[in-house]
Amino acid sequence: ALRFVINDLPDRMRDPAYTAELERSRGWDVDPDRHPELVVLARLEEAGVYLRHRLVLGDALLDFDAILILQSWERLKDVVDFMRRSHRNPRVWSNAEFLYERARSVVSR
Repeated sequence: ALRFVINDLPDRMRDPAYTAELERSRGWDVDPDRHPELVVLARLEEAGVYLRHRLVLGDALLDFDAILILQSWERLKDVVDFMRRSHRNPRVWSNAEFLYERARSVVSR
């Protein structure tokens, strides 16, 4: 899924049929083989929940994965923005964004 996000997602986001599926979906109701970016977003969201609620040690997680988190989110940002608009919900994937912001602060130190 991560390979897809890095290598193929920008091209797929130019496909109106592909983005229409995202517009109709709730994230959990689409085929992960067709939309592997949602698998990556779900893992980032899950890690963000754990980090936000201090269920994992942030320093340990971010020391190991900060760069990968940054790269993933930056490639997924268009998907997130699209889903936030289409769902009329600015909080869609907010824990993944929280994780990204924390990773950004770690890398900038």
